[in-house]
Amino acid sequence: MADEIRTTGRDEAADPVAIIADAVEAAGGREKMAERFGVRDIRLSKPFEWCGKTYETIHMDFAALTGVDLEAIDEELGPRAPIFQYADRQYLRILAAKASKVPSDAIQHLPAIDYLAVTGAARAFLLV
Repeated sequence: MADEIRTTGRDEAADPVAIIADAVEAAGGREKMAERFGVRDIRLSKPFEWCGKTYETIHMDFAALTGVDLEAIDEELGPRAPIFQYADRQYLRILAAKASKVPSDAIQHLPAIDYLAVTGAARAFLLV
């Protein structure tokens, strides 16, 4: 039947990890996704000044991060460390800060449109 929707079971259908794995596979696999999301440049909507430095672009090199960097975020957040990092703005902000070497506080004070773009890039990287 053409209109039939195939499901493999209630638990699997609701599993976000399975959904993400399928999306990665559909996009060409982990290597293609890493190529696409490993290094990102986010052009800000307007120049942003923080502590005497002006930012026009946030350059994030997620490919240069290591497990040590990711574990450091968990340690920094302590008991507030989220289970689903890709859904936690604070985790995403700190990850973006590590990848860009821009202070986390500076990212937090970006205009909302730029903050969403920067944390969105961090989320895209986590979903690879």
